[in-house]
Parts: sequence; structure tokens; C-alpha cells
Amino acid sequence: MTHGQISVSRQPAQAFVLIGGESSFVDASVADLKQARRDAGSDQPALWVRRGQDRYLIRDPAVLKALGQAQTQVAALGTAQAALGNRQAVIGQQIAAASLQITADAMASVDISGVVSKAIREAGLDAAVEADRAARQGARESRAAAAAASRAAREARTASAKAVDARQISLVAREQAELGKEQARLAQQQSVASARAVREVRTAIDQALASGKAQRVRN
Repeated sequence: MTHGQISVSRQPAQAFVLIGGESSFVDASVADLKQARRDAGSDQPALWVRRGQDRYLIRDPAVLKALGQAQTQVAALGTAQAALGNRQAVIGQQIAAASLQITADAMASVDISGVVSKAIREAGLDAAVEADRAARQGARESRAAAAAASRAAREARTASAKAVDARQISLVAREQAELGKEQARLAQQQSVASARAVREVRTAIDQALASGKAQRVRN
């Protein structure tokens, strides 16, 4: 996993890639990152540096150990942020599912209405044939009452389902908001830790160049 700052469209005047096994801490371009992997030749810990067109590799154990602590902290914060992001994605899916359920409930109520209307029409035809005017009037009143009862039951059922789904959406949305706050806090911590790590790496680079611990990479 790569942490730090990667420039996609520009080539900075100087860059570094701190390679630490499974993770890297960088302040470089995409081209620098690829070049660092080629120059290092393996996943063994190393600090790749570019100053202008000159490239260097620093493999001094003491330097890498000192920088490894800062790299580990930045990586841990990045991992925590990724975990929160995954949790937020799950919550988003839950909200979407609850919203779809509300829509499904509404569609189901429309289907029920159609069935009820058809039954009422069929009942009306039978009554028209088999009953006299008074009987038909009674049938109409009975059908109207049945329709009203069916409509009331349907509306109550739909309202209940919507209320349950709305409460579920409210709960998960509240959790998502809390996770958003936590992610913002971690992002701030990572920003501070990353800036501190960059300063430490640049200081280590200057010292390694001055002491001869940085090996020039020959093309």
C-alpha cells in the first residue's frame, strides 16, 4: 500500500520513495514511483531519492529504522481510514436497500388496489344480473364499505412499513454521520503525521547525502 503524496500530472524538482516491505511512503510522481521500484530492485527496505536528474538509494539500517516509525504511523492511520470507508459503503448499501423496500411497498399497494377493483367490478356485474334495484343498492353500499376497509388496511400496512424503513434509514444515516466525523478526525491526524514524516525524511536525506550514505544510481 502506498501512502503520502503522488503527483499525477507534474514532475516535482525533487522526490523520494520510502520502501518498507508491504507499504511505501512517497512524495513523488507516478514516474518516480515506477523508477524507484526499478532502481531498488526488490522489496527490501530502502529510501529512493531524486534531486533534479540525479537519483540515489539509501539503505543504511539506522536511517531506515528511524524513518520506519513515522512510516508505520502514517500507514496505520491510512488503514484505519480505509476501514471506515468500507463501513460507510456498507451503510450506504443499507440505506439504498431500505429505500428500495419503501418503493416496493408502494408498488405492492398499487397491485393490491388493482385486484380489489377487479373483484369489485365482477361483484357488481353479478349483482346487476341477479338482484333487483334495492339489492343492487345494498351491494353497492357493501362494496363501497369493503373498498374503504381494504384501502384503510392497505394504507395502514404501507404506512407501517414506511415508518419501519424510515426509522432504519434514520438510524443508519446517523451512524454514517458519526463515521464521517471519525474519518475527518483521522484524516486530520494523518495529514499532520504525513507532514511530520516528510520533514523527517527530507532531513534524513540531507544528512545521508552529506555523510556519503546515499549511493548514486547510475543509468
